[in-house]
Amino acid sequence: MKITFLGTGGGRFTTISQKRMTGGFRIDSFNGKNFHIDPGPGALVRSYQFGLNPASLDGIFVSHSHTDHYNDAEVLIEAMTRGMTKTKGIVMGSQSVFNGYKQWGPAISKYHTGQSEKLVLGPNKTKNFENFTIKGTKTVHGDPTAVGFQLKSNDLVISYTSDTKYFENLYKYHKGSDILIASVIRPGNQTIKGHMCTRNFINLVNEVKPKLAIMTHFGFKMLSENPNDEAKRVFNETGIATLAAFDGMVVSINPNNVSNFKVDAIDKNIEYHESNLNSGNKESKYNKKSKNNKINNKSNTFKSYNNPNKNTKTNTKTNTNTNTNTNNNPNINNTHNENNNRDNKSNKDNKDNNNDDNDKENKKNKKNKKAFVSKDKQTSLNSISKNTFTKDFSYSKKG
Repeated sequence: MKITFLGTGGGRFTTISQKRMTGGFRIDSFNGKNFHIDPGPGALVRSYQFGLNPASLDGIFVSHSHTDHYNDAEVLIEAMTRGMTKTKGIVMGSQSVFNGYKQWGPAISKYHTGQSEKLVLGPNKTKNFENFTIKGTKTVHGDPTAVGFQLKSNDLVISYTSDTKYFENLYKYHKGSDILIASVIRPGNQTIKGHMCTRNFINLVNEVKPKLAIMTHFGFKMLSENPNDEAKRVFNETGIATLAAFDGMVVSINPNNVSNFKVDAIDKNIEYHESNLNSGNKESKYNKKSKNNKINNKSNTFKSYNNPNKNTKTNTKTNTNTNTNTNNNPNINNTHNENNNRDNKSNKDNKDNNNDDNDKENKKNKKNKKAFVSKDKQTSLNSISKNTFTKDFSYSKKG
């Protein structure tokens, strides 16, 4: 069984900026079934980008009627049903998703539920299928009908909190989970209405006691910290293996031995994900040009999933007549090369005018650099198991 994260961003500002992708996540081969969970903006595109076929889906779950959770639901339903020509699958979600509730929803049209089974979930509402059971779990969120779920088979239980504040009996809905996936939008003790922060998640993990805990759905404040450091904090205070999800992360699970999970980055062309940069110095698995090729916060250039036009950090002491843009996109570099050639040609005719143009270009580059450089620094976890989990990240339980 595999869990693939097609987006680990959450909240309106992360969504509209795409500081992290927002395509939700997939659970594949759960007793032979494939499910897409909370397909927010980009879910369809990210599915193809990461080599996943939306036509192979057997079910789609939409927890509530907020855009970062439902945006691509209808187009994925069309993919699942072969353009609404085949009767296939199940669409699950909250009351607001299907019927609307006050100002929320409906998020999915009646047309798009015409070829699939429809399941409206609420707290503790259970549906039995041939090889598994799904149960709705309570939330306290902006959409009052929002719902999480617990998937249960004979050998594995997966729980998903969706967006919710931490409340006294939250753990009761997720008790018995082998894998607990939670929306943790803010770091530390920084609470916000209708959501959990790291401190809340620590409490929940201590109460549920899963074999594996996964944090996702990160907001701006979480991303300006290091999500991986927050995951370490959860591990230190609970003793439970905890992952901070990243875009393109794949967790491979043996249902008979969840503790031996493995984590990989689905896109091998992107050596490290930015948001784990502070995990420590590690040799690149995909670019071993020399034995000394290690992560270095000061010297290495890290690619971005999110913005192909993103500039990387450069030496601010570079001569002002030199182009300081070190953009990874070859199209952007070609553009700058053409501009420099034109500038050099004009130097022969008018050196003063060229200097003015260079000054304007440098100011523009500095402005672009400030706009696109992200504070989000975290490298991908590459093929780790529980046996290497403690070693690679120097996790040690306090006390």
